[in-house]
Amino acid sequence: MYINRSWLDTLGLAEPKTTDELRNVLIAFRDRDPNGNGRQDEIGVFGWASSTGGENTPAALINSFVYWNPGQHIALDPTGRRITAPFTEDGFRKGLQYLNGLFRDRLLDASMFTVDLQSYRAVLNTVPMVVGFSAIPSVGNFTDYENNANYYAMAPLIEPLMGPDGLSYTPFNEYVSGSRAFITNRARNVDLAVKVMDSFYEYDLSLITRYGEEGVDWTRDPAILNRYTNGFKELGIIPNVLLHRLRDVHSSTGSQYWGTSVTPQYRSEMLGNSVTAVGGLVDMSRPYSYHDATNYQLYIPKRPQYILPRLVYNASDGVTTAQISTDVNTYVRQSIAEFVTNVRDINSDAAWNAYIRELNNMGLQQWMSIAQATLDRQR
Repeated sequence: MYINRSWLDTLGLAEPKTTDELRNVLIAFRDRDPNGNGRQDEIGVFGWASSTGGENTPAALINSFVYWNPGQHIALDPTGRRITAPFTEDGFRKGLQYLNGLFRDRLLDASMFTVDLQSYRAVLNTVPMVVGFSAIPSVGNFTDYENNANYYAMAPLIEPLMGPDGLSYTPFNEYVSGSRAFITNRARNVDLAVKVMDSFYEYDLSLITRYGEEGVDWTRDPAILNRYTNGFKELGIIPNVLLHRLRDVHSSTGSQYWGTSVTPQYRSEMLGNSVTAVGGLVDMSRPYSYHDATNYQLYIPKRPQYILPRLVYNASDGVTTAQISTDVNTYVRQSIAEFVTNVRDINSDAAWNAYIRELNNMGLQQWMSIAQATLDRQR
């Protein structure tokens, strides 16, 4: 999440740490013309609500009231043993009430529920800057971000905001393995095929398939590593870098590197944090050079203790849950937009109960029951 730090400085305001403080800052943005053009064209809260990723600003703010990952929907309770549906809980409703309050006070722009990615980026890059607060997962959302005044007005990102009940979460997807290779019934030597597949996950071969040829594309020579750094090292997250990239193989082709989407490989979190960019130096006056490290430092600690693992359904349950989850996902997104923008009254118990009933009519309880049984089986 980013707030317009340039506007904070112009108005003499402190960076908000809570949702209440954010609301007060947004009121100042609305009323005090921080971009200085003499018009009330400032947009308080903006985003791209259709995204299942970091651009989903409503989801980012709802996580100050309840943990909700819009890419997963269902979650685990605080014990880590029971499946829950956060979008049916009181905390979710409180989050929507907060967002609705921002909308009613002209502090939240409703277009976030209708824009596409291209339009979202266009608004971020409007001159003069009009956005006061937004969730922005990639600096690439700013055109030519290395020289973009709008980016520098917003950077660096802020930590997740604390809600009125002391909650502050960030959505997190657990690292999981995916299907990268298959052994068919035509294999003449299954044992050998398994060994070949397994070999790709060896540490050294994983380095080759991800970064290219050692000594040509990258090095782990201690004498060289001592001369370079990255954002994680500069912020004290890691003691030293483990691998220095000599050139960018991702933008070229060659016999040593096929692309990360081709071969199986093992990617440890520590290794990912311990690799230098090409050039190997960090300019701390340019926040984009340590964006990932700042994100890691501020947001990783805000994930819940228990994250819902990847559920591997049997064939029948997979078909059933796929349809239910699709319907529920669509309905929840539609309902968020309608509750926030006053199409439906989030403060009405009748309206909220009707929303819950419709979710149950779509098969929500069946989905949760199947998910719970699958989770119990995988333990």
